[in-house]
Amino acid sequence: MQSDLTQFWRYEGSLTTPECDENVIWTIFRRPILILDYDFENFRDDLFFESYRGPQPL
Repeated sequence: MQSDLTQFWRYEGSLTTPECDENVIWTIFRRPILILDYDFENFRDDLFFESYRGPQPL
């Protein structure tokens, strides 16, 4: 099953890691992009996986 990459929202925001620079364009797809478990495990094991800031109130 292929993911539909034609329907999405885009907004300007900030990095989720300190210094939280505001130079990011976030892209949110209408439908999830499906990946294999193997690919997710490789992503999860990436060096920077836990280098993030939790959600912040708007």
